[in-house]
Amino acid sequence: MARDMNQELSKLGIVCVSLYPGVVRTERMQEVLDSGDWRRKTGLELPQAFVESPQLSGKVIAALFEQGNDDGYLQEVAGKVCVTAEVAKKYSIVDPISLTIPPSIRSVKFLLPSLALGYMENLRENDSSNLGGKWYNREKFERFLVGLAPDILLPMSIMAQGAPSQG
Repeated sequence: MARDMNQELSKLGIVCVSLYPGVVRTERMQEVLDSGDWRRKTGLELPQAFVESPQLSGKVIAALFEQGNDDGYLQEVAGKVCVTAEVAKKYSIVDPISLTIPPSIRSVKFLLPSLALGYMENLRENDSSNLGGKWYNREKFERFLVGLAPDILLPMSIMAQGAPSQG
């Protein structure tokens, strides 16, 4: 759709880009995360710094408008799908809630800690002997994982629905 819109609207001097956000901290999503439903359904336990605020998308749109023309990036991504966190990283845009630049949802830095924390939280909840609870400190483990995981982007095709069509 982004490609088709860009093709049609470029005749009027309008550039179209589709933003692909990560997990956005809406009221409903925060309920899902807090209740544990997210982890039960996905197996992932997200560090709070990885959850994007709705304001981040707005800041990314503003940066694309203000800086994208100057550096040629907007023309480079015209008609394509851009991951919000990747554009935020390019322009050093900090999320106003977490005060971090969240990793891309297709980054090893996002996936590795989320998978490992989900596994550990499931183990902790289902461990009748409480062995996991004796040595497991979530905050320290989270910091360790986030610091350890490289910010390497995996292909868009790893996403559940596959890569969006780029034409």
